[in-house]
Amino acid sequence: MTAKAAPDLRFERGLPASLDAERTILGAVLLDNAAYAEASAKLAPEDFALTAHQRVFRRMGDIITRRQQCDIVTLSETLGKHKEIESVGGVAWLASLTEGLPRRLSIIDYVAIVLDKAMLRQLIGIHSDAITRAADQSEEAESILSSARSAIEALSSQRVETGLQLAAEYLASESLTAAAMMDRTAKDRGIQSGITDLDTMTCGLQRGELVIVAARPSMGKAQPVTAKVLTPRGFVPMGCVEPGFEIVGRDGRPYHVTAVFPQGDQAVFEVLFSDGTKTRCTEDHLWWTQTRNERRRGMGGSVKTLRDIRRTLVRPDSATSPNHAVPLPAPIEFIPHVQRLLLDPYVMGVLLGDGSFSMGQGARFSKPDVSVHDLVRSRLHPDDELSVCSDGETCIISSRKKGQRRSVAFRALAEYDLLGHKSTGKFIPLDYLRASVSERFALLRGLIDTDGHVNGCGNTIELSSSSRVLATDILNLARSLGLRVSEADRIPTYSAPDGKKCGARNYRLRIWADDLELLVSSEKHLQRVRRKTKVRRTHKAVVAISHVGREVCQCIKVDAPGGLYITDDFIVTHNSDFADNLAGNVALNYGKTVALFSPEMDKYSVLARIVCARGRVDRGHWKSGKLTSEDRRYFADALEELKTAPLYINDCSSPTVSRIRSESMHLKARAGLDLLIVDYLQLMSAADFGKVFNREQEVAKMSGGMKRLAKDLGVPVVLLAQISRENTKRTDKRPVLSDLRESGAIEQDADVVAFLHREEYYERENKDHKGKGEIIIAKQRNGAVGTVHAAYNAVIGRWSDTQPDEATEFQMGFNKW
Repeated sequence: MTAKAAPDLRFERGLPASLDAERTILGAVLLDNAAYAEASAKLAPEDFALTAHQRVFRRMGDIITRRQQCDIVTLSETLGKHKEIESVGGVAWLASLTEGLPRRLSIIDYVAIVLDKAMLRQLIGIHSDAITRAADQSEEAESILSSARSAIEALSSQRVETGLQLAAEYLASESLTAAAMMDRTAKDRGIQSGITDLDTMTCGLQRGELVIVAARPSMGKAQPVTAKVLTPRGFVPMGCVEPGFEIVGRDGRPYHVTAVFPQGDQAVFEVLFSDGTKTRCTEDHLWWTQTRNERRRGMGGSVKTLRDIRRTLVRPDSATSPNHAVPLPAPIEFIPHVQRLLLDPYVMGVLLGDGSFSMGQGARFSKPDVSVHDLVRSRLHPDDELSVCSDGETCIISSRKKGQRRSVAFRALAEYDLLGHKSTGKFIPLDYLRASVSERFALLRGLIDTDGHVNGCGNTIELSSSSRVLATDILNLARSLGLRVSEADRIPTYSAPDGKKCGARNYRLRIWADDLELLVSSEKHLQRVRRKTKVRRTHKAVVAISHVGREVCQCIKVDAPGGLYITDDFIVTHNSDFADNLAGNVALNYGKTVALFSPEMDKYSVLARIVCARGRVDRGHWKSGKLTSEDRRYFADALEELKTAPLYINDCSSPTVSRIRSESMHLKARAGLDLLIVDYLQLMSAADFGKVFNREQEVAKMSGGMKRLAKDLGVPVVLLAQISRENTKRTDKRPVLSDLRESGAIEQDADVVAFLHREEYYERENKDHKGKGEIIIAKQRNGAVGTVHAAYNAVIGRWSDTQPDEATEFQMGFNKW
């Protein structure tokens, strides 16, 4: 005999219900816990007709949420703890739920039946309430009618139009083409208020918007810690970098590290460039590169991850030709080690290039070019003298002069520990490698004038040295001046017929430059320089990427233009990037499945904001229907891209934690889930937590529920929240943790707390703050805290890691960014 649940007198009057369908759903969950995700995505406990069924479904959710197996034993135990086991009919009734059911059962049709009956009961309730109020005759008829209409519309919106929906499906179902979304009529622009300036700014009072007028409105990579980063005093290990450090940007100037983010042990890849330079980074590290396609389209380039570069390493029309080129840095502005060099840098270059210096014979170099002789003579100290031997080539700077122990040149060579070294032991003193830009250029010209050679095509310069140290120093010198330089094949010694070794083992270097005339001064070289050439000298190509193991890594944020800084071998790389318009970026750029709950805006508004930000379209132009032809093209392109994105949107009002949980789990089981975003906490409902005594407890329960949901889903959950106005009472308006509104539990539950701050909002007349923003990481459970400087474009509603005028350099494929 089948056990019966406790009677429910509410249904003696024949309210719509399908008790068999409800029992089937409960039994199916007991047989296969995976069915709960499908049921809970559509049904809440209150949708069941019987109170016993409601209690059982709620306790099933509690058990499965704890990642426990839900069966007769665990379910009866849980009901017993809440003193509900007897009210539902006992263990025997629970066991009867699975009688006659197959092991695998599709419950879609049963869920639809239960949901339909629940809506009918709610409709009866709404009309019964209206009838009771009308019979009482204590209210105006219009008030009762308006209340009933609002309740029915809310029920329709909640039951019919809510739920996570793929953006492309919504666009198709609503026939929202690019033309339809762009062509907004005067009616669409809202109700005119009669105040021209207000209507112009707001485009009228929009349908569905709550407009509040008040006195005061409310307001995304790493390198190994052993990698080198360039500071104004030279290279230092990445692991030594801290907030406040000065790091050299692409323009050669120093900038500050605003934040450091430890990344732990990561897979590391080595990146090899066409000039032989190399560095290491993670696969998600950012690079600014220009592909062949971008160059053909006249685009400056774009920011890409190393993973993207690996995927498109060679050109589509070639099996070997490199596809990505990175820019060279501008000449580096070092902080000099000394105030004054002891020997003129051009003279030092001449002596290092083709000179010899011993303790007693003086410093010698051989060069038949008279222009070089004259340059050296003009740059020597007045007390030193240069003599040319009878062969017209050999020049001697004497070691002594009458009345002096040693010449100034010799004292300098001795101070730099160069005297007595053979050609294989030459090197560039550190003072010269860290000298000013003009002094380093003079040093390089001296090296080239005596030991360099302009090749036959007249577009490159070659140098050779028998000193490995000197060759390396010249490489670093040229790269610090923003020149493209590579090491050619080593010239080996060779054997003469008599068996003796002849020739010197030389290291050959090759230099490219936009203007070779800046690098040479001898008349002989200038005659060979080709004035115009098609060789690209301002970039170098990525030729190979290989996995080299795992290392401890960290990411840094630098306030340099474009976010570019200098790493190993004077390579230009990119720092941490903040993902503005998070849902659109994650879904569009990386193909990740994103669920967005937006109780503040409807799907149409959410999609329009994402499209405007993606296509860099002025939201004011879109809202007022005044899009330019260029705006229309970018808007249409962005909309087409959005149609392929795995972005799911729910725009129900006041969602509960349980509803967010149910729909997210159902989506994860059906299509996968990578990121959950809820905008925002204060618009959520705590109805599923029962009775609460104040708003602080309510927010605390919702915050804790979202924390547990993040753990259960195993994906990041981004929860937007409001802050209080306490920051406006301080001189420094930057928010702090205590400004989190309505509950301290938000800070306690969060793993990361980030504040968005714009000084421009408080000081609108100060042009220095225009377009600038800060992302303040105030708490990070497993990492560092700090401030990330960013840019905010209020016109299109987009956060970025560069200033708007600089962002135009980083083209993003289909649009003008």
